Amino acid sequence: MIQFHTETFQFLLDNNFEELAQAHNNEVETIPEELDINYEIYLKMDELCLLHNIAALDKNKLVGYASFTISPSMHHKHSLWATDNFYYLKPEYRQGRNTLRLFKYCEETLINRNVNYMFLTQKVKKDNSRLFSLMGFEPNTNQFFKRLEVKNG
Repeated sequence: MIQFHTETFQFLLDNNFEELAQAHNNEVETIPEELDINYEIYLKMDELCLLHNIAALDKNKLVGYASFTISPSMHHKHSLWATDNFYYLKPEYRQGRNTLRLFKYCEETLINRNVNYMFLTQKVKKDNSRLFSLMGFEPNTNQFFKRLEVKNG
């Protein structure tokens, strides 16, 4: 059975995160660039207590993860918000209630950090809206992207 733990980002790196991140990227990414995670930024944000990381472990082996950025709201100064950076479970661990358990654990531990709002995003290629709605989340924002051609000089 999967166990969930709040961990440092360094813990994720030390436990097969890069392999899982590449599999995750291959499954859902729509931006046509190679995966190139800025580990220095994640480690610094973690050091500053701006990240909330969850490890999903099966017999002490990393099989999934979730990470949130914790920040005060710019528009509601008395609210603390958590926005997901990423979440992933290996496909063979998605059966049953594992995904629900992961998000419930995230929710419980974010409450313990006095977070007022938890935001979950999804890739167009992976629609989780049914699960999110069942968990009490409401649609909030649609996000679009466009690659900009930056001119040097």
